[in-house]
Amino acid sequence: MCIRDRENVTLEGVQQHHNQIAWESGQTSLTALASGNFDLDSAQKVDEMLLSAFRDRPDSHDSPIREDRHDSPIKEDRAILKLASPCSFLHIRQSSGSGEANNGVGVYFQVGLYSPELHASLWLLLSMYRQHFYRSLRTEQQLGYIVNAGLTIYEEVMFLRFFVQSSEYSCAFLDSCIDVFIQDELPDILHQTSDEDFQKFIAGRKKTLLEPCRTLLEEKSWIWPEIKDGTHRWDRNQLTLNALSRLTPPDIMVCYQKYLNGQACARVALHLQGQAFDPKHGSHDSEALVKSCQTPILIPELELFKQSAQWYEI
Repeated sequence: MCIRDRENVTLEGVQQHHNQIAWESGQTSLTALASGNFDLDSAQKVDEMLLSAFRDRPDSHDSPIREDRHDSPIKEDRAILKLASPCSFLHIRQSSGSGEANNGVGVYFQVGLYSPELHASLWLLLSMYRQHFYRSLRTEQQLGYIVNAGLTIYEEVMFLRFFVQSSEYSCAFLDSCIDVFIQDELPDILHQTSDEDFQKFIAGRKKTLLEPCRTLLEEKSWIWPEIKDGTHRWDRNQLTLNALSRLTPPDIMVCYQKYLNGQACARVALHLQGQAFDPKHGSHDSEALVKSCQTPILIPELELFKQSAQWYEI
């Protein structure tokens, strides 16, 4: 909704949206996180009050609400695929919208289970190349409007990720450009980082870790993943902070060589092809080759791949 549309919102319109849209699909999910200076009993009373309002809606007999309340860590029926290494995987799929003219490529490197030392090394490595990645692929090569890189921790398994979206280039070409950066440009970036700049990267990361949450939303963003994943590492920032102080430039180079371009390289690429992408735009990059650490193994069906894969025990 645009800000200018707020004046046109009416109570009748909201009620119509609730009755005709919000519950029609049967997929509506309400998640509540209680955070504050109150006890568990008080939080449960508020929870019960909210659920009562949904139970009493007119169509509750047609699609009864399913209630899942968790006051303790949840570990049931959850696991993360453990990718073989060194190995590269590729999954290709069409965009869901018929009018989508953009191609999107996401490249993920599965690093392994969380540890404070590895987490600190990955964050520092990311800090050293993130702006270079954006400048190279977005500003200089102008591959697409959306270019980013990041670090993800999902249920204690860590991933380095790279993403590019473009309406001008094929997925194969975008993938190859990501890999050229990782294999050709990134080593030079690390080698050219002075000791002084290295300490600045560490100081910048420490400052971020030491900053208190400024809003309830920021606090929720910090707390909720620990609750959802059942990890409850409330001292994660402090552990990473301690590990940062022990890192040296050779440690970061070893991290790069091992997880992005070495024997522990577990790479998976997702090519999301826009249904309305004009093949003529990709004609000039038809001979582009992906320079990944291994020839990619195609994953035609995700479910079949899952059935034959190994899993992390989390």
